[in-house]
Amino acid sequence: MHSPALDNGSMRKINRWLLLIIVSLAVYLLMSFCETVLISQLKPARRYIATGLGMIAVVAVILPLFLYVEKWLSQFAQFLARKTVVAFGLYGVFTILSFVLIGMYFLYMKKWFGRWW
Repeated sequence: MHSPALDNGSMRKINRWLLLIIVSLAVYLLMSFCETVLISQLKPARRYIATGLGMIAVVAVILPLFLYVEKWLSQFAQFLARKTVVAFGLYGVFTILSFVLIGMYFLYMKKWFGRWW
């Protein structure tokens, strides 16, 4: 039995969710990188300062993300749709976002286990 193809509305929703997942994972990687740099630059005696600065940095990045992510994501998705859907189609955008997600998978593997593969 042949399954029907997804309509444009469904593909847009899937692409939007993929984009949200990618943005969330990218923010975590960025915060983790900043955390590693901050901790490596400070002496153990300054752990109280480092903890406070780290907490401020997390709030400074995460709070705006939660407050504006829907607006930003909608604008970015519209921009992405205008620029890439014409060239690649909705399935092409899905494929590109899937490859970005796979790339992030390997970034996480490198971060957590120290190996790319």
